[in-house]
Amino acid sequence: MIHDVKVFKPNENGELVQTEIIPGKEATILHWSTFRSDTNRSAYKKTAVKYHRIGGPSKKCIEEDCDVMIEDARRKICSIACKTRRLNRQRQASKINRKEK
Repeated sequence: MIHDVKVFKPNENGELVQTEIIPGKEATILHWSTFRSDTNRSAYKKTAVKYHRIGGPSKKCIEEDCDVMIEDARRKICSIACKTRRLNRQRQASKINRKEK
């Protein structure tokens, strides 16, 4: 059993003000709901807690000349082809840097 949890947030002056108290029973349920689960991939439908990696905004693939939008917040590159192009470009840059030294 976890004790009651007090939630504080800063006000306009930067001082912490108590905004809510989460009861101990609810805090225990929130704590143990993620036990033995992948926190980056699970849906968190049981607790209704919103995490930054889930439901995040779409973003553009970081590879040059690629305009594909990526839905998964954990990824930066859209496909294996883009990943291969990026790795090859980075290898070439690394070779040039080693030759200059």
